[in-house]
Amino acid sequence: MSTPIEDPDAIFRSLARIYTGRLDIKLGTAFGDGPALSSGGTPFAALAGEELIVRLPPERCAMLVDAGEGRLYVDDGQTLEDWIVVPGDDAAKWKSFVTEALGCARG
Repeated sequence: MSTPIEDPDAIFRSLARIYTGRLDIKLGTAFGDGPALSSGGTPFAALAGEELIVRLPPERCAMLVDAGEGRLYVDDGQTLEDWIVVPGDDAAKWKSFVTEALGCARG
């Protein structure tokens, strides 16, 4: 079991170092200029404030919400059914969700 890290920005930057430079994965910005990872120019994971959000198929997001594993991301009052907020600040959990989101982004 991993030890949680309390700094969400440090967790995200660590994940960015792992994933960027692989094929077409780039670090940029999204959702109010927060750091974001993209594949083929499309964001799949981002840091929104101090929360990790990942892009997954809407049905997967709905399953996670139903299971109490996260909540849908709300951007400027609009609920995005394909972006889920990953609760907590556990680096291993964040990496797992980023990996899943990358897999979905690559189809």
